[in-house]
Amino acid sequence: MEFLYGVLAVTIIVVFYIAVSYQNDKTEVPEGCQEAYNEAQNCSACGSKNSCGIRKAIIEMKETKL
Repeated sequence: MEFLYGVLAVTIIVVFYIAVSYQNDKTEVPEGCQEAYNEAQNCSACGSKNSCGIRKAIIEMKETKL
């Protein structure tokens, strides 16, 4: 019975993740962020698309015009 609870918990987490990802893909980019969004999509500095500190720093520097 404990195994069934574990499988159920993992299934719920996976379904929740898929639903949130789907909704996130449907969300439009805000008007003022279109250029930064396009630059971030074309970034090929490394394989990380979600947690890139270098990319975030570059975007912040461009916004503050350093």
